[in-house]
Amino acid sequence: AGALDEGERWLERRRHTVAAGGISMFWHSAYVGRSATDPLTTLYRWSDAGPDFARATVRLRARLDEAAVRARVGVVFHPSLPATKALWLMRPGAGWPEEASLFGFQDLVRQTLWQRPETTASMASGTGLWDAQDRTWHQELLACVGLRAERLPAVIAGDTPEPWRGEALRRWPHLGGAPWLGPHGDGALSHLGMGAVDDVWGLTIG
Repeated sequence: AGALDEGERWLERRRHTVAAGGISMFWHSAYVGRSATDPLTTLYRWSDAGPDFARATVRLRARLDEAAVRARVGVVFHPSLPATKALWLMRPGAGWPEEASLFGFQDLVRQTLWQRPETTASMASGTGLWDAQDRTWHQELLACVGLRAERLPAVIAGDTPEPWRGEALRRWPHLGGAPWLGPHGDGALSHLGMGAVDDVWGLTIG
């Protein structure tokens, strides 16, 4: 919010106009919340792969056919992924209220700026829970880690650029009044930026 406040003041002082905007978002974040804007835990990023999540990875491999799940969701079980973190975070006895579910930072951004509890297939694929073949949440994996599809963000096929809404637009009118695309995965966008599309391959390091 502080960075957006600073950007808003900068635009106002210089009387510049934003033509359009987009958000490059880090993948693989997770937190438990009553809703996207009501968190119950800290935000865990891909680098938060401590012993609890490492043990959850082992348990997940013991419960499910990893190769079969990978063929659907596109990734192996790994402590960095929200799918694996969910097994620990949503464990029985964790004490969460009935409405609690798993969210990522992209969900907080969408709800804050557009007041919409939804995500894109691009960001859903970064959770390790998205069945890319059926284009839905992987039901067997959800059941295993203690999640319910109806409490996860709705997944939209694509984005239409539009201004921010509600309090976000009132607070940041110079920024939010322009059409914006919502959060998309930084890895995918980096390939787009370097021109690695169609039959052109790209490699990013770091």
